[in-house]
Amino acid sequence: MIELMKSTSLHKVCICVLIASMADAQPETVQSLLNRASKASKEQRFDEAEQAYVAATKIQPNNPEIYDLLATAIAWQPNAMFEKPEPRLERMQRAAAAYRKAIELDPTAWRLTMLAHFLINESIQYKESVRVQFRNEAESLFRRALLLEPHEGATLAGLGSIAVQNAMAAAEQGRRDYGPILEDGIKKLQLLLQLNADDEGAMRTLAALYERRAPLARAPAEKASDLALAVTWNAKAKAIDDFWDDAVKNPPFGSYTSESARLIRDVHSIRVRPEEQALKLANKPDAVYPKEAMQAGISGKVQFAVNINLTGQVSTARLLSGNALLVPAALEAVKHYVYKETMVSNHGVRVDTEVEVPVERKR
Repeated sequence: MIELMKSTSLHKVCICVLIASMADAQPETVQSLLNRASKASKEQRFDEAEQAYVAATKIQPNNPEIYDLLATAIAWQPNAMFEKPEPRLERMQRAAAAYRKAIELDPTAWRLTMLAHFLINESIQYKESVRVQFRNEAESLFRRALLLEPHEGATLAGLGSIAVQNAMAAAEQGRRDYGPILEDGIKKLQLLLQLNADDEGAMRTLAALYERRAPLARAPAEKASDLALAVTWNAKAKAIDDFWDDAVKNPPFGSYTSESARLIRDVHSIRVRPEEQALKLANKPDAVYPKEAMQAGISGKVQFAVNINLTGQVSTARLLSGNALLVPAALEAVKHYVYKETMVSNHGVRVDTEVEVPVERKR
């Protein structure tokens, strides 16, 4: 009898433990899976991140943003360059499949362009047959994106780059029928440069297209004109590169950029500690969290050395530290920071200091 009671009690205990364990083992929510995946990505446990994102897609199979995150987690891994071609290609095909699923669910221009650029970047890693396959799909994606947003710079640049590659492939095969490919690429880049006259990448690609078109010219004057255009655009691109190189080496820190400051002679800057200057912050707009950072699971702070002019506005900002995906958003925000006037001996002065701009996803 005692043994029976013990057995019955033990049975009850086991049932209670089983019920408790079942209560603890509740299925994960999409948000908990996304949080786990993001944490795993930051800690470079990419297989675990991929598994968590895949699990999230099973709960919400029609959510394109989860497929965006899944594709990013698979594709953008820091050790990818050391991978052998076969496993890398298999992994990249998984990433491309996730991108395609997101496009199937919500075919926005930026999704189309993102997959296209991904394929173009990857194509250089593999043999010609794979490169052609990737390049053809990328071109189709770019053209779909262009129908949605005809003036998108990244799309125009991508089509210009593909035109160069297609022309090179045709020339290597001994063909001379690639003139229309070059003309289309030139038109796309000319439009891009109308939208952004300082795009040195577009200038270099345009120069390459003129160089490729020169051998097809029927008259010597046409050939000379194309070669001259190539030299001109390469020179313009180099001038822009040189300007930015000089700006990095000799930043215009403290230069006068406001009209009021230019009217004043002998206006000096003083050095103020960041924590003291932060107390004078009157307007601090939040940085717009970029989609690329969200897909990579990245957030944080970007630090700038800044000069604040007499009206309290940030006149110059020089990057000190921060993730590259976060820098553009942080820079756009800090441009609109406004501080209360700094006075020394009843006179306004400019201020040199540092500022940290948080770039984070809204909760």
